[in-house]
Amino acid sequence: MMMGNYDMFEILVLHGANVHVLVHQSVPLLTLALQHDNVAFAMLLIQRGAMARMTFGDRMRMISIHMHSLDLLRCMLAACPRVDAALLIETAAKQDQIEAIQQIVVHCGIPAPRENETDEDGNITGDLIQRLIR
Repeated sequence: MMMGNYDMFEILVLHGANVHVLVHQSVPLLTLALQHDNVAFAMLLIQRGAMARMTFGDRMRMISIHMHSLDLLRCMLAACPRVDAALLIETAAKQDQIEAIQQIVVHCGIPAPRENETDEDGNITGDLIQRLIR
């Protein structure tokens, strides 16, 4: 798909087009938007239900890959009422994505960190990460 086609697809989606459509060699439109780092369009697709038909594993893989964008991460988490918090936190820790861990913790309703699990600035430490992924 040509990059310029996103405008056309966005108009179609805004007017009710199927967000599960397969394009360019049978690739889901959401996957293509993410591959081209079109975060705004990916978020629109997710908000319109593009993750609804995905398997749980596919959702977790997609979230794991795209933790670098906190807006996209929040959007994906909102579309997934149930997540594998340990898997996502472990993945975020390996990618040194502390803000992503904080988003996952909030989304999953994990209790506030214990005293030894934050540093003097309130940032989470390895102790919290280890407790969460056990």
